[in-house]
This record gives sequence, structure tokens and C-alpha cells, in this order.
Amino acid sequence: GGMIMKILIIDRDFWFASRLKSDLGKALSALSDQTTIDIVQNSHFSFANLNKPYQFIFIYIDQYTLKGIALAQKFKEKYHSQIIFLIEDTNVIFDCFVIQPYFLIRKQAYLKDFKMFMELFDKMITSMDFLMLRKSGIKAIVNVSQIMYIEANQHQLEIKTTDGIYVDSRLLKNMLSQIEKKGAFVQIHRSYVINLAFIKIIYRSEIEMVNQKLLPIGKKYEKQFNLALENYLNERKERRH
Repeated sequence: GGMIMKILIIDRDFWFASRLKSDLGKALSALSDQTTIDIVQNSHFSFANLNKPYQFIFIYIDQYTLKGIALAQKFKEKYHSQIIFLIEDTNVIFDCFVIQPYFLIRKQAYLKDFKMFMELFDKMITSMDFLMLRKSGIKAIVNVSQIMYIEANQHQLEIKTTDGIYVDSRLLKNMLSQIEKKGAFVQIHRSYVINLAFIKIIYRSEIEMVNQKLLPIGKKYEKQFNLALENYLNERKERRH
């Protein structure tokens, strides 16, 4: 059992990248049915060629050019990827923190740092931010903050995230009780739960989401939707001050 993981390693040292790939493959095989790990060698890449939703990106930072930090930032902004910097010179650590990486692996302390990364990773998978979805033997892992809305469709749930559609066999109300504490989720209709963070426009009886999808507001849910929205906007305001 496990989930689907997409990982990218960007490092011009192919020997090191291959070792990391093999170590990750072994460590993740217990967690994941399908782990794809791509290796790209630094010298010839740009964000445009790599523009795919990777959950984790291991990226080598050159101490002279600091190349790689801007690229990592783009992945983080577009796909909420978790960034792990690979470094040889500890002087670059401060430059790396600008984009708040998930972790740093020092090549000269590789075994120790890799072990620490795996411990963190295990904790993260079992923690709040990720959700395991299951349907007829296939499992996927999604980042809860990337869920836009969930639709109950016949005997399954369709979970629309920023990078695709996933299915799950739970009931909508059970799913809601699992994710309510993890974000701004509210039921707006017997078939729909939405993430308030992805609302674009609210009309009288429907909501337009950021991906242009129109979702109906059921009469029965109007009141709780308005209340949830008010709380959400107030919380955001307080955070700004």
C-alpha cells in the first residue's frame, strides 16, 4: 500500500543524484506504490522544461552563483512543492532560508542529514497537512491546502485539487469531519464541500471557484456558509494586523 509521489532531483553531480534517488526509492517503497523520481543535471534546465507538479524537489545550490534558489521559488509558488536544498558549503545556508526550504542536506553529512529528513518526512505524512485518498486499491496523497472542492458523485468522492482530480470512497460527511480542522472547508450543498481559500465570486445561489467552476449553494447550507465565510475573512484580517 502507499501513495503516488513525484520527486525531482536537480544536481550536476550525477553520481550523488543517483545515490540519493536509490536511497529515496528504498526509503519510500514502504509508503508509496508509485514513486517517480526524475534526475536533471544542473547545466541544462529551465523552469519551463520542468513545469510539472512535483511534491518534493531536491536541488543543489552552487555556492558561487546561488543558482537554483530562484528555480526552487518558482516551484514553491506554482505547485507548493516542498524544497530540500543540497549543499556543499554551509555558507550558503542563509541565502537558502530566504525561500523557507523544507530541509537542507549537507553532502558532507549526507547519511546523518538524510536520516533526519526521513524522520521528518514520516512525521509529515502522518501529520495534518496530508491526506491519504483511497479508491479500489489505488492510493494517492494530497496536500490538504491544495484541495479546491470535493464533489460527491454517485458512490465516490471526486477531490479537485490544484494539480488534478482524485477519487475516494468515503462519504462526504466523513471526509468533511476529517479535513475541517485542517483548513477553511465548508459544505455548501449536499454534494459539495469547498475550500474557502479558492472562492473567486459569490453569486446569490452559486459560487464561482478560481478555476471558473460554478458550484450551487443549497438553501439548507446558506446560513452555515455565510457564517463560515465571515469567520474566515475575519481570521485573515487579524493575521494581517
